[in-house]
Amino acid sequence: MEKNKETNYIYLRRLHTKILYLEACTFSLENAILLYEMNQIDFVELQKITNSQFEKIKKEITDF
Repeated sequence: MEKNKETNYIYLRRLHTKILYLEACTFSLENAILLYEMNQIDFVELQKITNSQFEKIKKEITDF
């Protein structure tokens, strides 16, 4: 039973870490959109940022 609790705890920690990472990626996407809307970056830069963040998100989801 104790081993099961430890395994569950590790799983929950991993899940929580992944959720925090996904939130950071989402925050970066939101910032990129705002920067584009404020004319701080051009559309090409926006595409680079969004593609990069989506790749990170896809990798994080498939690695779980």
